[in-house]
Amino acid sequence: PLARGAGLAPGGELMEPLARGTGPAPGSELTAPPARGTGLKPGSEPTAPPARGTGLKPASEPTAPPVREQEAPPAALAPPEPLGRERELAAIERLLDGVGARSALLTLEGDAGLGKTTLVRAAIARARSRGLHVLACSGAVSETRLAFVALADLLAETDPEAVAALPAPARAALDAALLRDGAPPGHADWPALAAAVGALLEQLAAGRPVLLAIDDAHWLDGSSARVLDHCVRRLGPGVAVLVARRPQPGGWSAPAAGGATAAR
Repeated sequence: PLARGAGLAPGGELMEPLARGTGPAPGSELTAPPARGTGLKPGSEPTAPPARGTGLKPASEPTAPPVREQEAPPAALAPPEPLGRERELAAIERLLDGVGARSALLTLEGDAGLGKTTLVRAAIARARSRGLHVLACSGAVSETRLAFVALADLLAETDPEAVAALPAPARAALDAALLRDGAPPGHADWPALAAAVGALLEQLAAGRPVLLAIDDAHWLDGSSARVLDHCVRRLGPGVAVLVARRPQPGGWSAPAAGGATAAR
């Protein structure tokens, strides 16, 4: 669109509008009026003023802003250390320190909301930092009637090569209990399964020490509790057991023989 007041010459070229009162003589050529306050003579070309605040000369081009390096995402944070639990943490350290030459059991017992789960997580983090093989599970009030559900969680991170190295009857018992062969729940023979779990723990401990971390043990399902009770009583060297539970009747309480109980 054309600026207001512009007109086309007969040849089709755009002419500047005349300033009022110029009154040019016929046949004379028009020149554009000088910019106000510039002090330029007719015919001279004004230069573009520099951009405000940039400090750039008219002919210079601004450079692109430097590219900020992308920060790496933060690493996974370790669980917070429990505050005011020096006695329990010291007991956990003693449990992990002695696991190589013998088996050991530590029970953390206390009411709900006192920080048992936080202590279990701290123990798991410390065990993994030492290179222990950690097998963990947690009981749930909604799963107390399900067969071997806690045991399946406990063995979920077991090295498949260790399972494959077991005798065929032990592998068959594990597969039946963990529903790996299509058997219905609860169909496994628990004495054979207990022997298989014991053999598996022995196989794992031969390579590196093992920590069994069992939280909310008062809510373990009965079939898992029966197998774990059998295995804990017969543990060989290289296996540590950490149990957290509420002091309430019923549920599983780990055998106390050979272990220490931290009262809370």
